[in-house]
Amino acid sequence: KKVSSRMAKEGLSGRTVTVKLKRSTFDVVTRAQSSARGVASAEDIWDIARGLLRKEMPCELRLLGLRISNFRSAAEAPGEVAQPELVQQACGRRRGRTRPPRSPR
Repeated sequence: KKVSSRMAKEGLSGRTVTVKLKRSTFDVVTRAQSSARGVASAEDIWDIARGLLRKEMPCELRLLGLRISNFRSAAEAPGEVAQPELVQQACGRRRGRTRPPRSPR
C-alpha cells in the first residue's frame, strides 16, 4: 500500500514489479514480471508479487524486497514511453531535492 500511495502521489505507474528474496541459506533470488498496461494499485502490485513468490515457495526467507520500475505518467496511454524528465523529477523529490541532480563536471 505504501508503494502504490507514493506512486499515486507522484502521478506514476510502473510497468515492472520485481521481488528480491534472501533465503535462509543467504542465497539471493530476483524475479520480475512486466505488465504492458502498467500497475499502480496496491491490488495489482500484490497480485503480481504474490504470483512471483508462489513460484519460489516453499522456502525459508530472511528478507523480502519489492521494487517497481519502468515508470510512466499514470495519465499516459498504454504503449507510450514516459518522459525521462518526469521520472528524474519524481526521484529527486523523493530524495528531498526539488530538481534533478546536476551532471558531474
